[in-house]
Amino acid sequence: MPAYSTVQAFINAINTGKTHITQSLDSFFSNPAQVTGHNNWSDFVNSNWSAGPPAWLSGVLDNDLGLTPPERNHVLAWPGPELEKARDAAVRAVDPPGQAPARAPKFFWELYRGPTPRTDIRLSSAGDPEIVFRSPRAAVVIEGDEVFVRDVPLEPMN
Repeated sequence: MPAYSTVQAFINAINTGKTHITQSLDSFFSNPAQVTGHNNWSDFVNSNWSAGPPAWLSGVLDNDLGLTPPERNHVLAWPGPELEKARDAAVRAVDPPGQAPARAPKFFWELYRGPTPRTDIRLSSAGDPEIVFRSPRAAVVIEGDEVFVRDVPLEPMN
């Protein structure tokens, strides 16, 4: 959940696990064949984001996913090892090893009681891969009609 969300958007995200970011990721990954044909697919599948996201990701978040600058900055500021978990899970879903069929991963957001942002990978009851971005409950601040989830740095990123 990026900083500067409205209270209503925050309530909706708590109830559904869906934010504009997760909905945009769902849409982008909805067609695995289109994902594996993307210009950055080779970089996506062969990289490791543990030390942080690659420079090209900012353009993909802006142009292909349609994120706002605060949403893009929020994604880019997510801890590298946690981004790497999401990247790896997405690759394994859309381009699984062996004869397994490609699947579109679903993305969710949740609050949890832990101290730092975290990414969990799970399977739905139907066997679909789910990537869950979890923000610490302690990071939530409400000021007026805006909600701040201060789980990642708020300063602008490239």
